[in-house]
Formats: sequence, structure tokens, C-alpha cells
Amino acid sequence: MSMLYRRGLDAYLTLGNKKGIDILVKKSNGITLKIEVKGVNKKTDDWLLSSGELSDAPDLFFILISYESEIYNLNVNPKAWIVPAIVIKSRCKQSPAKSGKYLKYFPHKLVKEEFFSEYENNWQPFENV
Repeated sequence: MSMLYRRGLDAYLTLGNKKGIDILVKKSNGITLKIEVKGVNKKTDDWLLSSGELSDAPDLFFILISYESEIYNLNVNPKAWIVPAIVIKSRCKQSPAKSGKYLKYFPHKLVKEEFFSEYENNWQPFENV
């Protein structure tokens, strides 16, 4: 939220159980974008996504936050990747949970791949046009 506010965007925290949507961003052109925020502490932890079906809506983005094992060091900013939902859905993995359901997750090693660097700190989808 702070990064969106710092960019002068109208960002709203969703309250309640809004089916995975954490933040709404209203752009000056009237378009509203949805954001799901997922965070991990360690630089090797995978992001848990869902036990249900993932959306690939064009107005949905995931912000993947990693504290890179420095969560308690207030002088270190976390890393952030802003990724369209369609990319998350196409590259996520699933593993069986103890309950018999499948858990979807996004592997941390994927953000380390060269092609994925285009999403690191790329706030462009939220910029006002």
C-alpha cells in the first residue's frame, strides 16, 4: 500500500473476506485494478497462493513480497515483484495438502530466473494514464 500511495495512486485496502483481493487501485482513467499481496520471509520460501482455482483476469495482479531473510531488519526494504495474474496462473505449481486438497504455490526460484526480472519493482501497470 505504501508504494502505491507514494506514487500518488488511489489505493484502497479491502476489508472483510473479498475472495483474495487485498487492494483496489483506481486509475485516473476510471479503470480499477485488483491486487493480491503474498509475502514470504526467506529468500527460498515459496508463495502460497490458493487451494482453489486461480483467476487470470487482466485486471488482477499479484504483488509477491520477499523479505529475503531480513524481516526483522527495519533498514532493509523487501523485494517486490508485480506480476499479472495470467503469468502467475500459468507458472504456479501445486502440491497435495494434508487435507487431500491441492495447494497452489509460486516457486521462489522462478523470480530468480532471468526472464522474471522484468517484474521486479515494475509498478508501471498501476501508473495513471
